[in-house]
Amino acid sequence: MIKIAVCDDDIKFTSQIEQYIYDIEQTNQVDIDVFFSGESLLKSLENAMYDIIYLDVEMGNINGIDTGHKVRELDKNVAIIYITNFISFAPNAFEVRAFGYLTKPIDKQKFEEYYKQIVLGLTKAPIYFWYEFKRQHFKVLISDIMFFESKGRSVYIKTANDNNKYYAKLNDVQNYLTQINVDFYRVSQSILINPKFVHSYKHDEMVLKNNESFAITPNRRAEVKQLFCKIKGDELLGTSI
Repeated sequence: MIKIAVCDDDIKFTSQIEQYIYDIEQTNQVDIDVFFSGESLLKSLENAMYDIIYLDVEMGNINGIDTGHKVRELDKNVAIIYITNFISFAPNAFEVRAFGYLTKPIDKQKFEEYYKQIVLGLTKAPIYFWYEFKRQHFKVLISDIMFFESKGRSVYIKTANDNNKYYAKLNDVQNYLTQINVDFYRVSQSILINPKFVHSYKHDEMVLKNNESFAITPNRRAEVKQLFCKIKGDELLGTSI
């Protein structure tokens, strides 16, 4: 999932940027939030994080440059692309380490070039699992997740240091991981295990490196075995992620 914020006080340009993204993106799921002021964007950043922010320079009470400085205080990694009527502002973009800038009217080819460069960097970067709890958005490195556990209406995300929960179905978690080509072992109705943390495996049990063990239910054993062979085959070929 690629999280994107579009901030411009002109709905014509927010709509155009949204449409450009949907026209370009054929592979990844995207979640786009639209803001019409720097203040509303900064308010959202109290509870959310983004991969890309498209930010207009010329806005009302707080302009895009000042907004960008405050964004950088909250998130040092997000890719900021400025949208402007005036190319003369460009030196200011370096102050907030902007990825680049686009002049209005927005050139679709240049827009696509920037977008694909950023997404390529994201796909090479660590992959995060995003979730929402009590109207706040959080992300966890998938490589840090030992396992997901379903209890009632909640899913618990277990890492070495945390055990966070949110409201979801484990089937939805598994489907999302499949969509982004990340393999986890579904050993039972309630457990999804990260192969990275598996210490040992036999047909009816999986033991993690922290010595926690989980039974593999009979209806899951063939599926787990097939995935185990696939992962080990990928490792031998040097293609494991």
